[in-house]
Amino acid sequence: MRVLVGLVCASVLGLASMANAEPLNAKQVSAEAKWLVHIDADAMRSSVVVDKGYAKCAEKCKALGEKVTDLREACKIFDPTTDLQGLTFYGKEYKPGAGVAIVCGKLTETILNGLSEGVQKMPNYSVSTYNMYQLHTWTHAQGTKHERPIIGVYVQPSYLVFGASEAEVKAALDVLDGSKANLAGTASPLAAAALPGALLLARVSGLADMKLPIESPIIKQTDAMALTLGENNYEAYLTADLAVKDVKTADEVKAMVDGALTNALMGTDDAEMSDLINAARVSSTEKAVSVDVRGPADIGWTYLEKLAAKVAEEGRKQMEKARQGQGK
Repeated sequence: MRVLVGLVCASVLGLASMANAEPLNAKQVSAEAKWLVHIDADAMRSSVVVDKGYAKCAEKCKALGEKVTDLREACKIFDPTTDLQGLTFYGKEYKPGAGVAIVCGKLTETILNGLSEGVQKMPNYSVSTYNMYQLHTWTHAQGTKHERPIIGVYVQPSYLVFGASEAEVKAALDVLDGSKANLAGTASPLAAAALPGALLLARVSGLADMKLPIESPIIKQTDAMALTLGENNYEAYLTADLAVKDVKTADEVKAMVDGALTNALMGTDDAEMSDLINAARVSSTEKAVSVDVRGPADIGWTYLEKLAAKVAEEGRKQMEKARQGQGK
């Protein structure tokens, strides 16, 4: 999915005009999906949080996009700041490179012709057919450690599907045309409706069975997790919803989350980070634990940056601890 990294950055931070919103559509996602990420590009165009982030990070994102040849050429034809409406990533496996990306946008005939001409210039380009679709394949980052095949498909009237596996792309097309089951109406934790104003959401199931490089007692007790970053009525919010197996586990996980927040509060001398931690509200129901943080949208990006830095720092500590443990 590296071919889409810069496009994601541009969609998150470089959006400029309103169009028809493209929230998560469970009918586009396979019923077998284990994880998904959705970005509502249209909603971001009116977001105060994203506007603040763009003011700080625009140049970095543009520089990243310039380094990816496939992306640089595509953005000359398909401008994510005006043409992109939404992005959905999902997969059935937890491994690097797995999964597909569905891009929703304003795909005019001019854009489609330009993309078709551009992709034919890519290394090792070829085209094949699957049912009613044309599968365009090329080599991304040829000659580097990131080299991999990319398959791209146009789905009328407004979607592009990308993946590194032909089998996964074909399965995604089957979901889109209705010949394979989708998430809509299922009991999967990935199928829940998005919160009002959701800008970005990430969901994963089967967490308790995953082999992770870091130790987390909270994750070990969690069957599924959903993270949502959003903005509604000039209020920014970040929520985490954890699904567990029973009431006892929910109480235990809530206590662990409360303890983690208390330790984080005691371990910081940053006043803004303290305010962020104090704003967190933890609640539990029969089989779920929720963490909800809300505040004025105009300062949302500042707090989001601080939170991301803190999470990254803790992640590095856990990774280092894991490496030291393996070396014993």
